[in-house]
Amino acid sequence: MMWTDEQTEVLKRLWAAGHSGSAIARQLGGCSRSAVIGKVHRLKLAGRTESANMSKAEHHERINRSPWTRKHTPTMENGPSVRAIIRDGTPIPSPKETDIPRIATTDLENHHCRWPCTANPRETPPWAPQFCGQPKVPGVSYCEAHIRRAFAPPPPRRIVRAPADRVLEAA
Repeated sequence: MMWTDEQTEVLKRLWAAGHSGSAIARQLGGCSRSAVIGKVHRLKLAGRTESANMSKAEHHERINRSPWTRKHTPTMENGPSVRAIIRDGTPIPSPKETDIPRIATTDLENHHCRWPCTANPRETPPWAPQFCGQPKVPGVSYCEAHIRRAFAPPPPRRIVRAPADRVLEAA
């Protein structure tokens, strides 16, 4: 796209006012959001500092309004959260206890755990998998036992500190 001086000035004014790239593209007409953002970067216009000035509550509210968050984050209205299940300290159950095929693909319903299980992989045909079938945790595809197997807790952080008797000298 060839930018005229007038379009560039409008872009700068709208960007400074806090308009999004999409909104600016609509107002200018004949250009895409990507073209606007590319021009902003070429002009080296100031980035958005909105999040730096927001309180934590405002930031979390903005994240929770995001369609990505609503779509991909499990919501637990009726049961424990995935984080609570993962971090409760209970050891990960062994496959012998949890990987018991209980339900075929044709009988699978919304409330069933979808962890694939096979009693004997050599005997079960690949086109007829079986699943755990236990009641799943709301918002996740697995039951509590399989959540523990599927999602590993984050490893503990190691803090490396210099020995106290060591003094760093300025060069």
